[in-house]
Amino acid sequence: KALEDIRLVRTLNFAYNQIERIYGGINCDSLPGFCLRFVDRVYLNNNRLETVPNGWLPSDRLRILALDNNAIKKIS
Repeated sequence: KALEDIRLVRTLNFAYNQIERIYGGINCDSLPGFCLRFVDRVYLNNNRLETVPNGWLPSDRLRILALDNNAIKKIS
C-alpha cells in the first residue's frame, strides 16, 4: 500500500530544509515502486544546494522546479 501511495505523489516540497546536495536519480527499472514519474511540481527553494545532477527526477510531467535562494554552482 505504501508503494502505491509513493507513485501517486504529484508535488514534492523540500523547501527550507538546508539540503546541500542531491545525489544521482532513481533507477526506475530496478526500483519501479519508487519511481516518481507523475510528479509535476518540485520545490527545493531556500536550501543550500550547490549541485543538481541531470536526471535525478525521472518525471514525465515536471512543470515547476523551484530552485531559487540556493548556492547553485552547477546543474549537470
